[in-house]
Amino acid sequence: MEECKRLLDLLETYEAASGQAINRQKTSLFFSTNTKPEVRRAIQQMLGARIMSNTKKYLGLPMVSGKSKVNTFKELQEKITKRVMGWKEKFISKAGREILIKTVAQAIPTYSMSLFKIPKAICDNINSVLAKYWWGQTKDERKIHWINWQKLCTHKKKGGMGFRDVSAFNLAMLAKQAWRLIHNNQSLFYKVYKARYFLNCSFMMAELGSNPSFVWRSLLVARDVIREGSTWKIGDGRAIGVLSHKWLHNGPVFLHEPDEQMRVSDLINHHTRKWDRGKLVATFTQSTCAQILALPLNHLNSQDTLTWTKNKTQKFSVKSAYQVALKLKSAGWAEHSSAREHGTTWGRI
Repeated sequence: MEECKRLLDLLETYEAASGQAINRQKTSLFFSTNTKPEVRRAIQQMLGARIMSNTKKYLGLPMVSGKSKVNTFKELQEKITKRVMGWKEKFISKAGREILIKTVAQAIPTYSMSLFKIPKAICDNINSVLAKYWWGQTKDERKIHWINWQKLCTHKKKGGMGFRDVSAFNLAMLAKQAWRLIHNNQSLFYKVYKARYFLNCSFMMAELGSNPSFVWRSLLVARDVIREGSTWKIGDGRAIGVLSHKWLHNGPVFLHEPDEQMRVSDLINHHTRKWDRGKLVATFTQSTCAQILALPLNHLNSQDTLTWTKNKTQKFSVKSAYQVALKLKSAGWAEHSSAREHGTTWGRI
C-alpha cells in the first residue's frame, strides 16, 4: 500500500508540473494471483481504476503472456491465415499475389516482431500459409511447390521473389531494438534495462539473469545478428575483449594460449599512444601483428564504439539486418543450382 501511495504522489507531481492528468476511466490494474482480495480492493479504490482481466489485449496481443508462447501468438497466426484465405487466388495474377503477400500479409505482425521473439512454430506456420497461397494451393487440394520458401525469400537477382522470411525479419526487428540499447544510452528504454539487466557490463556482455522478462529474452537472441553485422571501432580499447569481440577483419591468431580477459587496451602503449610492438610480437602471429599495426589509434581519448558494417553508410538498418539474419538462418542450406538457373526456369512455371 505504501508503494501505491508513492506512485500516486509521483502522478500528482507530474500532473501539477505538466498539466496532463491520467484518465482513470481508461486506466486498468493487473494483479498477481498471489495478491490478496482485500489488498486488490484497497488499491483499486485508491487509484480509482478498474481491474483488467488476463485476456485483455493491446495492439492485438494479450497483455499478459503465459508460459505457452505458442498460445500467446496463436491469434496472430490465425489473423494472417484468415486474411490470406479470404483472397481468391483464382482471380488474381501471380504479380497480384506477389503484391498482396509483400504489402498486406507480411506487414501485419511488424509491431509484435519488434518486441518479442515469435515462436518458431508460429513463424513456420505463417511461412507455410503464404507459400501455399503463392503456389495457388487451397484447403481441398495439394499443389507442387516448385521451390522452397527459403529460396523464394532471397532477392530476385538471386533467383528468389524477395518475400520476407518471418523468423529472419523477426530477428532483424529485434536487432533494431538491441542496437538502440547499445547506442542510445540517454533514452529511458536504455536506463530501465541497464539498471535491471546489465548494470555492471555492456549489453553485448550481459547474461540472462534471474527472472528475466520475455522482452529481455527476445533481445538477447538478436545479439547474434549484431555480432555478425558489426565490428568494433577502437577508441581507448578498454571495452573490447581481444578474444571475445570482433575487432579484426580475419580475427586474431595467437602464438600460445591467450588470456581470456585481455583487452585491446592492454596492447596499446598509452605513453607513446601507439601499439605496443613488443607485446604484439610476443602474443600474435606475424600476419595478425600486421593487421593490428595497420589499425589507426586516432581516438584514444574516446570510448570504443560498435559500428555497423553491412551497408555503405555504416548505419544500422532493418533491411541490412534482415539480410544478416537470413544468412544466419540459411547457413546450413546449400544451393545445388545457380541463381540464374532458378530465375529462368521455375519462374516460368
